[in-house]
Amino acid sequence: TVASPTVSGLAAGSYVFALVVTDSKGLPSSPSSVTVTVNPAPTSSPPVASAGANQTITLPTSSVTLAGSGTAASGATITAYSWSQSSGPNTATFSSKTIANPTVSGLVAGSYVFALVVTDSKGLTSSPSSVTVTVNPAPTSTPPVASAGSNQTITLPTSSTTLSGSGTAASGATITGYSWSQSSGPTTAAFSGKTVANPTVSSLVAGSYVFALVVTDSKGLSSSPSSVTVTVNPAPTSSGQQVVSFTLINADSDQPIRQLVANDVLNLATLPTQNLSIRANTSPATVGSVLLSLSGAQTQRTTDRKPPYALPDDANGNYTAWRPPLGTYTLTATPYTGNNANGTAGTALTLAFSVTNQAARPAALATATAAVAAPAAVEVYPNPSASGRFHLAFRAAVAGPVAYELISAVGATVGQGTLSLPAGSSEQVLELGGRLTAPGLYYLRLHSAQFSHPLKLLWQP
Repeated sequence: TVASPTVSGLAAGSYVFALVVTDSKGLPSSPSSVTVTVNPAPTSSPPVASAGANQTITLPTSSVTLAGSGTAASGATITAYSWSQSSGPNTATFSSKTIANPTVSGLVAGSYVFALVVTDSKGLTSSPSSVTVTVNPAPTSTPPVASAGSNQTITLPTSSTTLSGSGTAASGATITGYSWSQSSGPTTAAFSGKTVANPTVSSLVAGSYVFALVVTDSKGLSSSPSSVTVTVNPAPTSSGQQVVSFTLINADSDQPIRQLVANDVLNLATLPTQNLSIRANTSPATVGSVLLSLSGAQTQRTTDRKPPYALPDDANGNYTAWRPPLGTYTLTATPYTGNNANGTAGTALTLAFSVTNQAARPAALATATAAVAAPAAVEVYPNPSASGRFHLAFRAAVAGPVAYELISAVGATVGQGTLSLPAGSSEQVLELGGRLTAPGLYYLRLHSAQFSHPLKLLWQP
């Protein structure tokens, strides 16, 4: 009954509506028709899910982040994500199943398939989208390789050697441990250390020893044992050659001065010259060669191939002059059958001596040395002493204080003291180790109310 009514409740199809109007005279019009066509609603497109690109990881990495996303159509937006596991060697753990990019963890070697479904703001859901995650097994670690070094040969009396161990690690690891052991041998060797790369093995006897080394790397892997053989030859049989004595030579005249004796003192002030040489005397008189080795205040080492065998050297008996520095020395001469200190070694001779330069002997030393040859009121033993400990044995019982003065070979007083002897004493121990300054000859002067007596002492540590 109105000119412009609203019609509703329409469904898809065609509607015809008719209008009749009436005027003020009450007359109606003919019907006028209008057609309304109702089209069906347009079809909506569901969203599209993407589970991301396939991924590959290698143990020990055991987790991965999935790269999910969704695309909505017709002006809609993505409002929800839903992840699930389709397959795999075990059940993975999701950090969340309702976010676009969850982390899946707890993976083991094998192949996993994960599916993603997304929902849009129109309530439409996508078809599942799948992604494959391949988990490779951890690479096999290569153990380290040990090297016990090259085989070695020594000859007695040398009875020790140093082993040359090493190790090589693989795959970025480093060597962290060494372990040595003895596999075989005629006796049990002594190791300076079994957990170092280069230990010294000692106390070896003639025979063959095998030692094994195992190394460990920073990944905790151990190598297979590596072995080295140490062959110990018996001491060579003496050639029968020997050095029997040393002679002090005047290098100006090439003539002998005197034979040298153990712990000799060469006083440059009293010798006919300070240009000296030392000749080694051998039996037989001619040998292959003689190695002369001097240590102490000066070091020299020379091989003389024909007699005379001299230090520092000679040219057909024309001796090379040596002006020795003051101090103590040890000289060793070894004969060999070969002409270059090779072949079979004979019997060596070692001599200790000292060099001084005392123009006038001190009164204390002169008195002491002059009286040493006097009949002994006191005897001393052991003499030489290796420890510096001397026993004084008195021929007659003494009592009371006995003063002593210790004098070096060059006349210097190096110690003084007093011995308190109980009545009737016939023996006393004298500890001098802390006062002896160098191996060699010393003089001990004793003085009491009953006697005064000098002694010659030798310290040979």
